[in-house]
Amino acid sequence: MRSFEIKQKLWSLAGKFDIKDETGQLAYHVQEIC
Repeated sequence: MRSFEIKQKLWSLAGKFDIKDETGQLAYHVQEIC
């Protein structure tokens, strides 16, 4: 599994774009799964 890479890419996207509620929840959800 590449959960770490997916998590890293997700945080990279969150850093490039404005962090919104949806992005925050999604990132937090992925962090819980990892």
